Amino acid sequence: MESTQKGRRKLGSFLMTGCIVLFFAVAVNFLLIGTNVSTVMAIVTSCIEYDTGKIDIKGVRGHSGSPVTIPVRIRRLDASDASNDVKTLGFDVNFDANTLTYNGFDVTGTVTKNFQTAEANEISTGLLRFGGYDSDGGVFRDSSWDASGDGWIPSGDATADASSDTSWVSNWDATGDVPGAVVYLNFNINAGGDTSGDTALTLTGLVDDIRDWPSSGGCLVYGGCSGDINGDGRWTPRDALSIFEKYMNICPTSAGEDCATVCGDVDVAGGVTPADALCVFNRYLGKSSCLD
Repeated sequence: MESTQKGRRKLGSFLMTGCIVLFFAVAVNFLLIGTNVSTVMAIVTSCIEYDTGKIDIKGVRGHSGSPVTIPVRIRRLDASDASNDVKTLGFDVNFDANTLTYNGFDVTGTVTKNFQTAEANEISTGLLRFGGYDSDGGVFRDSSWDASGDGWIPSGDATADASSDTSWVSNWDATGDVPGAVVYLNFNINAGGDTSGDTALTLTGLVDDIRDWPSSGGCLVYGGCSGDINGDGRWTPRDALSIFEKYMNICPTSAGEDCATVCGDVDVAGGVTPADALCVFNRYLGKSSCLD
């Protein structure tokens, strides 16, 4: 009798797990067929994004409590800039230290990657300074003008975008991440949990070869949850299932998490839904998702 009861409990547990997985799969397929919600972050913003400068802070999105990388890039050059070798340059980046914590910089794959010196430093709270110099060729080292007139690009790295007008620079960065990147600035978003909002970063104090260039700042829009429910540093189907179980009020989750600790509103839509689980699952599969 006891063995029969144990067998029934095991069968019941197996069937419950199977139902959860099946329901999750059906919900994912329904969302894939019926709607395209995985690329929307519903955050009301007040920061206005401008990208009119020849040097510009690229607007990005991030998740509360998570790292974020913000590029400063050169763009909108035309043929009149060919004689400007940009061998020395410097600028300041102003940011809200209550919202962001500076975590360093990277010039890998940027137009300053070959500079003899390229450094960024937080010279005071909320104020970064970037400067660099190169006596050999500057920003235009190993580069040539594209004969089609679409803009300056690094030789051998990429081809210009024929659809762009003649004042746009395209495909500068050999890594394909951010065309024309001068430096990648790394921050941590201080807001936690489901907090959402935005913050502006501005460029000031341009010096040397870029001192007369028009500049434009950028907006960081942040919110939602990272989707890494168990904190192992990656997105997996287990994370997606935990979010789905929170939506279904299956508490604790099959992974043993208290639903109150499952931060699942990854698309910042105002609550946990199957769309959040789909977003994390798509990220695991390498598909486009709200976490991009």
